[in-house]
Amino acid sequence: MNHDWASFLSEYRQSSPTATLCGADGIRALSGPGILCAAESWSLAQAHGRDAIAFLQGQLTQDVRRIDRSTSLPAAYCSPKGRVLSTLRLFLHHEDVGLILPAERRTAVLERLSKFILRADVHLSPTDDRVTFGCAGSEAAGILASVLGIDLPETPNHASSTPDTTVLRLPAPVARFIVITTSERAKPLWLGCIEAGLQVTDDDTWRWLDIAAGAAEIGPTGVETYTPQMLNLQLTDAVSFTKGCYTGQEVVARTQYLGEVKRRLYRAHIDDTRRPQADVALWAPGETEAEQTIGRLLTVSPHPDGGFAALAVVQVHATAAAEVRLQDENGPIVTLESLTPDLEEED
Repeated sequence: MNHDWASFLSEYRQSSPTATLCGADGIRALSGPGILCAAESWSLAQAHGRDAIAFLQGQLTQDVRRIDRSTSLPAAYCSPKGRVLSTLRLFLHHEDVGLILPAERRTAVLERLSKFILRADVHLSPTDDRVTFGCAGSEAAGILASVLGIDLPETPNHASSTPDTTVLRLPAPVARFIVITTSERAKPLWLGCIEAGLQVTDDDTWRWLDIAAGAAEIGPTGVETYTPQMLNLQLTDAVSFTKGCYTGQEVVARTQYLGEVKRRLYRAHIDDTRRPQADVALWAPGETEAEQTIGRLLTVSPHPDGGFAALAVVQVHATAAAEVRLQDENGPIVTLESLTPDLEEED
């Protein structure tokens, strides 16, 4: 994270120690004008050079040629075996391709991509001279547009920009935006949004919006574990099946047209007062321990009505089990909600 921005956020929290709403309190703030989120789990990178788009076109699941100043799209970076190494979001910043990806994955992803540059005119680098924060809620669009002085994108996966600031709109049950700008520009924007009525929350609010939108993000334990289809990425416009070759494309395409997807992404509710960790197993009755492990949690956040919300990758055939619990037969009850009922009927 940008050091100047990190210092600003630290000073803000110290001067207003009760101003940041945490957990379920932050999520409930979405019913008001809206929220601000520092989203410190994100990071920025960029691909610069004449061959930047062509290079990424051969590496990512997205058709990178679709990216322009008014478009921002999700994507995934896969291994040759078609397993997801990281999810990310692409946008255009001046002549460079910007990437938003989990902070804990940035170094590994950039190092791996760099191995394949060879003679291409492209340079990959972290972008720590710019910062990001999130904004969401029923009045968020109007407040952010007023503070920025620009028209915001009206539909998800679109973007608006000024010379120093880019705003991306993301899918969610409410209007949701990512602001990308310089540290100096971010400070008055942040304070202006607060003055206009937005409330500061922790990252749990953003995770809850991701869960509501079915937007999967994998942590270190999920790397090279799931195909894009297991994460429903083909349904969120993160995968192109017409662009041609990219790393892992053969496996991804074969799974789409010839294979059977035996695991898919589900929304889950965990009935417990203790927060579960990501990658915890889901249990259902079975004759062997292997049969009893039917899936694993990905993203977890408090639920505003109690318990915890989550995204989980689960074996499709096991979701009809009369009882699903967290970790083992003595764990809290887990309720699963399908995000792809039509596809499961086909399977």
